Formats: sequence, structure tokens, C-alpha cells
Amino acid sequence: FSEISDTVASVRLDSILSSGFRISRSTAGEYIAAGKAAVDGLLCEKPDKLVAEGAKLSLRGMGKIRLTQIGHTTKKGRISVIIDRYI
Repeated sequence: FSEISDTVASVRLDSILSSGFRISRSTAGEYIAAGKAAVDGLLCEKPDKLVAEGAKLSLRGMGKIRLTQIGHTTKKGRISVIIDRYI
């Protein structure tokens, strides 16, 4: 694993994918709309789906990540997350 510690505005699918794969949210949304995103092995085409702690996310052509921990809210209202990226 490669551990990524980041903050996100919400725990939506597009936000977590953009943080885990270091792409923009709009690019993540395009991948989701094209049917290339899966949550725990099931295809998901809704970018606003809330992702639970421990969920495994995959993006066809990019790899897999796991949302390891959803942390506290920062002073600016963002949510800290820890994501493991499969190598």
C-alpha cells in the first residue's frame, strides 16, 4: 500500500476518487459516468454516492484504493481521510 493522507469537502465517491488517484473531481466524474468506477466490486454510476469507511474503490485503468479512515473535521470544515492505494 501507499498511504495518502488528505482532506476532502465530503465523502462523496467523486471526491474520494479524485483524492486517491490525484485527479480532478470533474475527471473522476467523467470516469464514473462512463461506468469505469466500482465500489466494493459493484459498478457505481452515481458521483454523489457516499462512501463508507473501509470501502474498496476501483477505477478501471487507474487501479484500486481503500478508504481506510474518515477522521475529524478541520477548522475550515473539511474532512480528513486516510486512503490506502494498492501498488
